[in-house]
Amino acid sequence: MKSFKVSVHNTCISFLNERIASVKQSIKEAEESIHENTKSSMGDKYENSREMATLEIDKRQAALNNLLSLQNDFQQINPEIKTKRIEKGSLLATNKALFYIAGSLGRVEVEGKSVMVISQNAPIFQTLKGFDNEKKVIFNGSEYELIELM
Repeated sequence: MKSFKVSVHNTCISFLNERIASVKQSIKEAEESIHENTKSSMGDKYENSREMATLEIDKRQAALNNLLSLQNDFQQINPEIKTKRIEKGSLLATNKALFYIAGSLGRVEVEGKSVMVISQNAPIFQTLKGFDNEKKVIFNGSEYELIELM
């Protein structure tokens, strides 16, 4: 039976794969739209719509690059390893929430539980690192108690 941490990790990978496929599809559709406009339009109107479509493709390509980088970060994590301190790859249960330190994905649902997937750049990460020395930490006025480090 696979661990909850592996399930969290696999859910994150699946989510990223779906987002990557969606962004790639939207880039393809935008590129096809440019080619269709080339066949049917002329003049300034054509140039403006082509430029807007090109800008949209550039934005989507930047989003794709960010997702691919995040996917690479996740692929470098071995979810089978139980971490001994709060670091990339840690899954920790507190009295308020579950946190997976891997990359900025936000909240994901796994096996009926809500997990906050955060990066090491998230402000709360610095506070959670305090669990290395303490059993309780305070973030934004809320007290978090470490229950388990997975």
